[in-house]
Order: sequence, then C-alpha cells, then structure tokens
Amino acid sequence: MRFSFKSLRSGLVLLPVLALTACGGPSTGDIQTALDKSMKQELDQANHLSMELIGRPNPLVSQNPQVKVVDSDCHTKEGDDSIYTCKITLKNAQGDVREATLPVKKVEGEWVILKN
Repeated sequence: MRFSFKSLRSGLVLLPVLALTACGGPSTGDIQTALDKSMKQELDQANHLSMELIGRPNPLVSQNPQVKVVDSDCHTKEGDDSIYTCKITLKNAQGDVREATLPVKKVEGEWVILKN
C-alpha cells in the first residue's frame, strides 16, 4: 500500500464529519429508550400511590402504554450544550400521531428526559 496526499486529504476532510457524528445528540432510538424508562417510572409511581390510597393498582392507568417515537429533531439548549431540546413525533397503539418537545440530557452514559 502506498501513501498518497490524496488519501490523506480525503481523510482530513472526513475527520470533522466523524467528530460531529461521535459527539452528537440523542438518536431516535435513544429517545425511545429514555421515554420508555420515564413512562415506566411514572406508571410505577402512580400505581404505588394507588396502592397506598385504595389498596390496588389504579385500573385507569395503562400498564403497558405503547408509544413509538417515529421521528426526532434535537438541538442543544441555548446556554447549555449538555441539554438537548428534542422535537419528537410520537405514534400510539391506535395510530394517533402527536408531537412533543422534551428536554433530554445524557447522565452517566444514558439519555434521560428531564422533568420540567
């Protein structure tokens, strides 16, 4: 294999692109994982309160809400490049599509949805 300036130049051109990709914001899959975890925590908390108050899980709280993140667009929050504001498109089990805007941050290697 021979060294050439053309290959070096090509590599140098790609370096900034690769760097941006490596330190980018959350992917749609990352947001899905964070949303699933956040929703489970909220459901567990609601059912714990229900158990305390009425002695059984709340029948009005779905145990397995199916919400899929179908698209996301994330940008760093002004003044804090560790927090991303993500505009997401969600689809529920009935096929209804909604949009939401959520603050997201990487904490100890995992993306989490911040509480307002």
